[in-house]
Amino acid sequence: MGKIDCCSDRIALTSLPGGVDMDYLKSFRQQAGLTQRQMAEALNLSYGYYRQMENDFRKPSFEILVRIKEKFREIDMNKLFEE
Repeated sequence: MGKIDCCSDRIALTSLPGGVDMDYLKSFRQQAGLTQRQMAEALNLSYGYYRQMENDFRKPSFEILVRIKEKFREIDMNKLFEE
């Protein structure tokens, strides 16, 4: 499986009410002691793509949300969708 780069055409979760709370993901990453680059590598994403997601310039696709939950089972997906 190749890395998803910042130019990939992916379906974003724009139809979800409120979208995805990237502040929670950033907080989770920091509490786990990971850099953005390490998080991107763990999720098999390019650093640029992950950075754009965390800074709310891109929304994660369903595929990426699945990767997050599979890699970090302790993450609370309900909090990821809170505003």
